[in-house]
Amino acid sequence: MRFFHWELRFVRRPLFQPPIPVLFNSEGTRYVVVRADGTIDEQPTLRLRD
Repeated sequence: MRFFHWELRFVRRPLFQPPIPVLFNSEGTRYVVVRADGTIDEQPTLRLRD
């Protein structure tokens, strides 16, 4: 993903669930979630704080 200018910003660690890596594009306007199986979720339901 780094090759396509996506950056790992943080990893959310919910209790008793697998970690959720969150990546942002270079402008910081979009984010995606990497699922446990390695696929990319381009429309995550993850709520972010402002």
